[in-house]
This record gives sequence, C-alpha cells and structure tokens, in this order.
Amino acid sequence: MPTRTTLHYLATLMPRDLPVLYCPFPAAIHPDALAIQASTQAWADSFGLLDDLETRISFNQRGYGTLMARAYPNALAERMPTIADWSTSLFLLDDQLDRFGRDHDASAMAILLQRLMKVLKGSPAKRHDLPIVQAMGDVTNRLVQGSPEAWQHFFFDSLRKSFAAVQWEANNRAQGYIPTQKTYAMQRLYTSGTYLCLALIEFGNNEFLHPQVRLHPMVRRLCEYVNRVVFYSNDIISLRKELLAGDWQNLVYLIHAQHQLPIGEALNYVARLHNDTINQFTRERMMLDKLAPEICSPTLYRFVDGLATWMRANHDWSTMTSRYQTSTEGLHGSQYCA
Repeated sequence: MPTRTTLHYLATLMPRDLPVLYCPFPAAIHPDALAIQASTQAWADSFGLLDDLETRISFNQRGYGTLMARAYPNALAERMPTIADWSTSLFLLDDQLDRFGRDHDASAMAILLQRLMKVLKGSPAKRHDLPIVQAMGDVTNRLVQGSPEAWQHFFFDSLRKSFAAVQWEANNRAQGYIPTQKTYAMQRLYTSGTYLCLALIEFGNNEFLHPQVRLHPMVRRLCEYVNRVVFYSNDIISLRKELLAGDWQNLVYLIHAQHQLPIGEALNYVARLHNDTINQFTRERMMLDKLAPEICSPTLYRFVDGLATWMRANHDWSTMTSRYQTSTEGLHGSQYCA
C-alpha cells in the first residue's frame, strides 16, 4: 500500500495540463435547466441532505442539476425531476460512502448498503434510517411507478452490482490491497454507476428497449464503451484530487505503479484508451443498421443518440465541477478537443 506521503509527492509530479480528451459529440441542454437545479436542491433539502454548510456549498458548486440537464436534454419535462433527484442522491450517497472509506470502515458501509437495498426494493424506510436512505427510497419509488417490470429488473441488477463493486473498493482500502489494472477496470464499470445513468435515458424518454434489444451484444458493447469513456475521463480528471486524499484506486495510478511508468506517461496512456474508445463507439454506432438490423428501430436510435449525449455531458461537467478537481486546478485541469 502506498503511503500518503508517496501519493502526495506523486501529485506534485503531474503535468499542469492534462492530456487532450477527444469528444466529437454536440453539446445540448434541457430547456428547463435552471428549474431542474432548483427543484433537485429543494428535494434534497426536504430530506435534510444539505443540513450542514459545507455540504450545501459543495452541492451548489458541483451543479448536479446542470449535469442532468446536459445528460438528458430531450427527456420529458415531467420526468426530469425524478432523474435529477435519483442522480443527485447517487452522488450524495457516494460522498457518504467516501467518508466510510476514509475511515477504513468497510463493515459500516456494508450495513448501510444492505439496508439501502432493502428500502430500494420496497421495504418502507424507518424514521431512524439515514436521510440518504429515506431520500433514495422516495425517488426509487417514483422510478418504479414510471417504468415496466423488465426495465426495473435490469436497473436493480445494475444497482446490486454497483453496490458490490463499491464494497469491494472499500475492502481494498481497509486492507491496503492494490488491485491489478485488469481487475480494477472490471469493477470500475460498476463503481462508476454509469449503467444506472444510461438506463435513465429510457426512463426520461418514456421509451423502453425490449429486453432482447437491451441484452443484444452490440447494444451492450456500445453501453460498455460509454462506461469506459466516462471512467477513463473521470480517473484522469480526478487523479490529482484523489492522490492528495491518499486514494490509490485510480486507473492512472495503477498503470503508473504496475508498469513503472512516469505519471505523465500513465496519464497519456489512459487518454489514448479514452480517445480510442470514443472512436470505437463512433464506428459501431454508424454501422448499427448493418451490423444488427434485426434490432434497429427509432427507439433504439434515440437511445444510442442519448449515449453520445451522455458522454459529452459528462465531459463538459467533469471539467468544470469541483467534484473531481482541486480548488486550484480550474479549467487548466483538462483539455477538450471536438
């Protein structure tokens, strides 16, 4: 396990400007963007999720509602509050779990996740439950009411896998275990929470893919490309902040450590993975009607368009939010190439 001093020193060796991340997809934003941010803040307030000043300031700086407006620009207006509230609660849950991680309290995290999953699956929240449990129970109930059973099965399966991956990461911290690059990348597909967010494209459009279409190898591959693009970019942009926090579970760090690469070269390597994956997505998206004509439909095309929009939204938001950068980085922390 690397020492905090070692990780801090490594952060000082990072280049001032991070590698260029290619993202050719057009930006868009929901017409109700300002109302979405205000609505999700009011909802979070109603459950006491922003009770302390530090959390409130952080919430305002991070602009979760803005991300949702960018990620789901074509979602039905009446469904946007549910999307924004769910996604916001997922970020706030991640903050709660990070606190357990910093305390190396993997057992407390396990108890919280077990209780949370029971509530999300329909068990009534109790008065003594944490506010995040009560809040997520509320918004998940709205998701269930507005979706078919097949979509719910996929959503809860992704949620279960995400919770298991988050617990795996917490156990690593508690035990000082450094995973291999390959193992980390497999688990990162679920710690990112991206599959959950992509499922919300269907919910927002109120157009749900047939289960056979959702499970088609090409659709699964396109979704995995998006997931990888998201976690590659997040691991690049958040690297300095994570090193300063003493966290070694980042793809760039693992490549640096396991292959004895200078940190700048490791950053460039992950940036190439990001850009190559963008190109893979673009090529297969253009060939969708030729490679998988049996599943093509206007609903699928709109979903795949939503995947591209999600990547662009995540990139734009990640470069401006305080969630992934230190206070001194600002826009120098990353570069964008259309």
